[in-house]
Order: sequence, then structure tokens, then C-alpha cells
Amino acid sequence: MLVIARLLGIVILLMGISILFNPVIMKNLITFWEKGKRIYAAGVLRLIFGVIFLLIASQSRKPIIVTIIGLLFLIGGIIIFGLGEKKVKAILKKYQETPALTCRILSLIAVVIGAVIVMSV
Repeated sequence: MLVIARLLGIVILLMGISILFNPVIMKNLITFWEKGKRIYAAGVLRLIFGVIFLLIASQSRKPIIVTIIGLLFLIGGIIIFGLGEKKVKAILKKYQETPALTCRILSLIAVVIGAVIVMSV
């Protein structure tokens, strides 16, 4: 299970780096997730990732950090289901209209979170 969490951290890190160099990737991802009911799949993935991080927290190098990350994933998944499809899609539309510089700044957050996951697991 630690391997899965570390791989997830690497994927988040690489996605952040990719968006940093090519912000259009973020807009393409938003377009992908907002089609049909895919937003609920994103919510389920967030819930699953949250559970994974919470389950492996005690085995990790930094259990408090991994627990916080797990809780953030869980909260993100709950928010998706709590707000509903229309509100979440409206939020995604706003992110899709953000300038490239803002996308790059947001990607730095993903890079940091991915790196923290890799180092903490």
C-alpha cells in the first residue's frame, strides 16, 4: 500500500511539472472531468486516495502529514458530492478560464504536494 501512495505522489508531482511547462494540460484535464458524470468518478477517486493515505499513515515516515493529506483528499471527495454536479462544473469552468500564469502557480502547489507525499511515505 505504501508503494501505491508513493506512486500517487509521483503522479501528482509529474502532473504539476507538466502543467508548469504546458498550462493547456490543466484546461484539457478540466474538459475531460466535466463531461457527463465523470466529476463523480473524480469524487470517488479522491475518496479512495483519502482512505489509502489514512490507512498507510501509521506506516509512513511522517504520519501526521500523510494523515492530513488523506483528510484533504477525503474532504475534496465529499465536497464534490456535497456541492453537486452543476456547482462543481461551474467551479471547473472558472478554473478553465484562468490565465496561463495562474495555472502555472497552481501547478507549483501540485509539485509541492507531490514532493511532500513522496518524501513522507
